[in-house]
Amino acid sequence: MCIRDRQMRGPYKTRISNCGKEFVLEVLLTEETNEQNLYVLLNCFSFDKESNSSAITYHKPKITHITDPEKHTKYLYLVLDFGLFPRCGFFDWKIVRLDKNGKFASIYLGGEEKLKSESQLDLSKTDTRQYSTRPLQGRIVVQPSFVKEMQIHEIFVDLEDSEFDAEGKLTKVGNFQKVRENLSSYKSSGINCLYLMGVLERDNGKTYDPETKQVYYKRMEANPLSVTSRDQPCEMLGGAKELSNLVRDSKNLDIKIIIDCIARISSSRSHRKYLEHLVYTLDAVSYTHLRAHETPEHLVCRLLLEKKKTHIRAHDTLE
Repeated sequence: MCIRDRQMRGPYKTRISNCGKEFVLEVLLTEETNEQNLYVLLNCFSFDKESNSSAITYHKPKITHITDPEKHTKYLYLVLDFGLFPRCGFFDWKIVRLDKNGKFASIYLGGEEKLKSESQLDLSKTDTRQYSTRPLQGRIVVQPSFVKEMQIHEIFVDLEDSEFDAEGKLTKVGNFQKVRENLSSYKSSGINCLYLMGVLERDNGKTYDPETKQVYYKRMEANPLSVTSRDQPCEMLGGAKELSNLVRDSKNLDIKIIIDCIARISSSRSHRKYLEHLVYTLDAVSYTHLRAHETPEHLVCRLLLEKKKTHIRAHDTLE
């Protein structure tokens, strides 16, 4: 199963750590679990800080038999020492067994029994118990070693030295340069980290005026959280050049920069590179919009054919 799909079977057991701390994985299993061919799968970025690639590796843990004298229960104590956390990020682990075919199989925790409600009971069956199992897996979130000393201040870049008219309409937006000019003021206030909101590209309606040879934006008030591209800084705020200048000056003042990353994408105005990843539904609104598999030409043909109340057979094309 794909490493990214693991949480479909059950949630990760999560804990927080810091870069440079000991990376020791400890797991307790009941002795009923067969200790033969047990391994730990580890999914994380390379331990080489210069590498941006991730890898899935497998490791043989040290297994010790222990007993709980109070509960009279025997356990398998699995320990794996990776040394120190070399870098920040997610370190995902999973306990698996290597089967005779050379494939890894999940180890599941179970035993919890829940009685179904009366409305769910099937009286034709005598066993009304419901068993809950989940894979033995977890995630260690590793943060920078200096995170506890960070004094974080959140900034909405659009509102940095912005201006509004009497009706509350935005007439002047902030930008990366304004944030950069205010760095010294933030530093003197004891702030050593800025959390920047609204950094990524959105549809501001960039327009070039051939007469004045100036670039202006028709929609300054476009929602900063309706992102059109997740890997480009907003041009209206200064683009990549001004953001780089801001990061450079913040480093000189020993101020950390955190950029808010948004997972969602604008469905109406997103960059064309996301087209094949968008899902369209058929309803009163989207009936006349592009469907997932259509191009603009397909849409025109479909609407014309439907208007004439004609139908395309399964083997026909739109050409």
